[in-house]
Amino acid sequence: MKPILSALLSCALFLQLPAQKLALEKTYAITGQAKRGYLDEASYDAATKTTKLTFITKESTNFTGNKSKVKYQDYFFDEKFDFIRMDEKVDEYRNKKYKGENYQVEGVSMANNLIGTFVLRRKLTTYTWDWFFGGYKKKVKLLEVVKPKDDAGKKYTLVKKFENDETGEVVAMVMAKGFKGVTPNEYVFLKVTPSFDFEVTDKVKFSSPQFIAHASLLVNVGGEKEEGDLDEDDSGDEGPEASEDQGDLSTSNAGFVFAPMFVGKKLSGESHDYTFLRVSAQGKILNQIPITTKASAWNITQGIDAGTSIFMMGPASEGKYINQEMVGDLEKKKWKLFQICRITDGKVEYITTTDLDGFEAKLKTPPSQKKTPSYNGKKFHFTDCDLNADGSILINGQNFVFETKNKTKVKSFRDVLMFYFDPSGVLKAQYGVRREENNKYARSGPADQIITTGQAASYWTVMEMDGIRTEREGKFKSVKALIYPSVARIDLASGNIGDFVQFGTVGGKPTYYLHNRIPYLPMSEKNEMVYLGTNGTGKTLWFGKVVLE
Repeated sequence: MKPILSALLSCALFLQLPAQKLALEKTYAITGQAKRGYLDEASYDAATKTTKLTFITKESTNFTGNKSKVKYQDYFFDEKFDFIRMDEKVDEYRNKKYKGENYQVEGVSMANNLIGTFVLRRKLTTYTWDWFFGGYKKKVKLLEVVKPKDDAGKKYTLVKKFENDETGEVVAMVMAKGFKGVTPNEYVFLKVTPSFDFEVTDKVKFSSPQFIAHASLLVNVGGEKEEGDLDEDDSGDEGPEASEDQGDLSTSNAGFVFAPMFVGKKLSGESHDYTFLRVSAQGKILNQIPITTKASAWNITQGIDAGTSIFMMGPASEGKYINQEMVGDLEKKKWKLFQICRITDGKVEYITTTDLDGFEAKLKTPPSQKKTPSYNGKKFHFTDCDLNADGSILINGQNFVFETKNKTKVKSFRDVLMFYFDPSGVLKAQYGVRREENNKYARSGPADQIITTGQAASYWTVMEMDGIRTEREGKFKSVKALIYPSVARIDLASGNIGDFVQFGTVGGKPTYYLHNRIPYLPMSEKNEMVYLGTNGTGKTLWFGKVVLE
């Protein structure tokens, strides 16, 4: 077959890729009371195929114990989202996450001082119920410095800490101090209780000095996020000793990756011999797994716990030790490779690298899109991922650049990206997409993205930010993001992507905006996804259903 004819046929097949569309779209006007109140919960009854939206129209100011009386309006809709009925009653507040208007947890915080000795401080975390979002917001305040009950502070220097907001405990990885400084081949895990008791929970020792290639909480994917989960409020008075690396260990395990560092030919280990540790909330090493990397210097930017497997990924380069490459401004550094590792059943299932030419060769864009943004080897913002039944994985994120505003360097978020790796970790496709919205609000933060997968296709939803509005719901005033879903269909067999279609628009203009806390409904059917939104005034509900093929 002639090359030109072959290219034309390939293009024709690509253009025939079916576009996603709404299988159903309905609207319904709620009462003025519900509009002035707020949506508290959404639930689905699989037996009757009915959806219930629960609005709170009024709260009581008289609290009894940990609960208060509220006035409910429950709206029921059938499987086609036609209105069935509305029930109204006063009842005890029934949100399962509610523990009272406020509660506090005393804990401990840890940080190094200027000479490498860690400092302990009392920590008070205050949780305040947010009726508007249906979850707790937290504020952390660091209090007085407390001396350790033993000489642990003199023995060790802090490397990484994770604070458990439910128990107030801290699990820390530290290095033992020696006569000539620290020993970078032995690491100790400590658990510190709110009463400042120390417990050495585990240790790991290597034959050569090690560089900490990665240390973070493992992002949990594959499960439904509970309603009312709020991002933690880091605005508390943490002071200059507070570390940016702290995380809430109550929700996931921690992942650590170690790599040999160059300290001279005689002392350095083999540059490709990495080690992965998975550590529990109790400071116990659950897994210690050797990884022989393809690329010697691996800037791991993300650790993911997908339930059946753990993924580690990030840019990489070959030839030097990691401590020789991890220098300068890493936010701007351009790497030549991208390395991804999958760990299953306590061993490495695969580890692969893809160079920039490989990304460029696998680049796919929506058919009507003229520009071709792509991964350029620099750090990008990780957003979400989805592990398919066949073991392939979709990873999405977003490019960003730095801009100076009011003499401060801030991130400005731009094109969205997605990587599609097949079950053996080989890049099948890269998708580079220009967003519909590029206003100051859209650039100020990463766009929310959702991946939902059917039998033959994945559906990529990018939440487009049209602006903001301030409105009052109940007795609260809050800022709402005006977001609408832009959705593209990706054929899993070919890897081809269709055009993005904007839902909730009328005449090409955004008309219905997604509910900020419950943008899609908890349907139990595996082959459909239902978006939930309102019109500009919040009086009319909007339902948009996509059938997953």
